[in-house]
Amino acid sequence: RAKKFYPCPNKCTYCFDYADVSRGILSWKDIEKVLLDAKELGLKSAKFLAVGEFFINPSMFEILDFMQEQDIKFSIFTKGEVLGNDNLANRIHGMSSEELVRRVCEYDITRFLMDGWSFVPDIINERVGRPGSSFFDSRNRAIELLVENGMNDPMLQRMTLQTNPVMPENIGEVYDIFVWGAERSIPVCVTKSMVAGKGVCLGRAGEDKFFDEQYVDLAVQIYSYLIERGITSLERVREEGVSSYVGTRPCNQLTCGLFIDKDGTVRQCPGNSLMPSFADDVRTTPLDKIWVPGNPNYEFGSQYNNHCMKDGYSIPFRFYSEVQSRLEEKK
Repeated sequence: RAKKFYPCPNKCTYCFDYADVSRGILSWKDIEKVLLDAKELGLKSAKFLAVGEFFINPSMFEILDFMQEQDIKFSIFTKGEVLGNDNLANRIHGMSSEELVRRVCEYDITRFLMDGWSFVPDIINERVGRPGSSFFDSRNRAIELLVENGMNDPMLQRMTLQTNPVMPENIGEVYDIFVWGAERSIPVCVTKSMVAGKGVCLGRAGEDKFFDEQYVDLAVQIYSYLIERGITSLERVREEGVSSYVGTRPCNQLTCGLFIDKDGTVRQCPGNSLMPSFADDVRTTPLDKIWVPGNPNYEFGSQYNNHCMKDGYSIPFRFYSEVQSRLEEKK
């Protein structure tokens, strides 16, 4: 079962995992081969996401060694609990959380996409499916340890906070979280739910008009803050376009690559499982037969702002133009 290889102590109510594992999940040797094949096509970086907590994997250092040897920048979505909990770090890796963070930060290829969904203890503990647990404290300690190890160095920026998916339960916190991160050189990812896994059931744009309007208000508030602080300018927003990751660089993941699910399915992006896949199994259809002219992602070419695969699903189509229009009115 997937949980054996991708262990996770959490039961997040918004988890976007959706792979059909009936035909078997990718082994680490399968993934090594995919990464080496991708390097031949120009791969520079990869992300670990989907079900599972990477830092629970007992083979974690073997994986990090491989990524370092291959010079592949490695972004890791994490809830951070193991990184901030001595008991878990000792039980899994035989060291304190402080030592664990120090060691994983020593790899210059690591990037940390840290949970920042909520900073209200009861809300976040409940959302990860563990009310009354120590998750909140452990997650916060992990953030502190990453900062102590320089991961928010403005010249490197090797950590971010993830407030996604923005939902009615946390939208009231997101602006404050964004400002808190910006003032500490920690970019904050702000976007709506994936249209995948449990996210498919979280509602489509237009079903909750009040929340859609709140989300537009939030985006305008974030961009206005950035412009007032001189972090960006209205001219730059005009040039780049409003980002689906509100207030940060526009998403160009479609231009840059593909998403390979843990069962080998090759998709455009993890953001929308309702879209057709490119290949059923990367083990039988190699990447050099997929990443070719005619592939929709390949055809994006050098396009900088891809908007999002969630457009029209969780993100309203009008989002980009309305945010831009309201920013123009405020100038």
